[in-house]
Amino acid sequence: TPEQVKSGAIARLIDWLKNDGLDYRVLAAHNLWEITGKQLMPNPAASDSVRRINVLNWQKRLDSGDLQLKKRERREEEKEREGDAKG
Repeated sequence: TPEQVKSGAIARLIDWLKNDGLDYRVLAAHNLWEITGKQLMPNPAASDSVRRINVLNWQKRLDSGDLQLKKRERREEEKEREGDAKG
């Protein structure tokens, strides 16, 4: 659901883009690309001011509801829910 997207993994990954550690930012940027198909932080090693702009762009898209799981991830999530419902 949109609420889950706003408060779930995507929101946490966006927070990790703010981390001082380059490793966190690289992994967060890659995972966001894998999950959403969008690459709004092309260089996690960029200057702090450039990264802040990238994080703001991610946050704006999240707040507007523009960030969704790619179709493959949505299908896998639906299968997991069906499996949970069956028992």
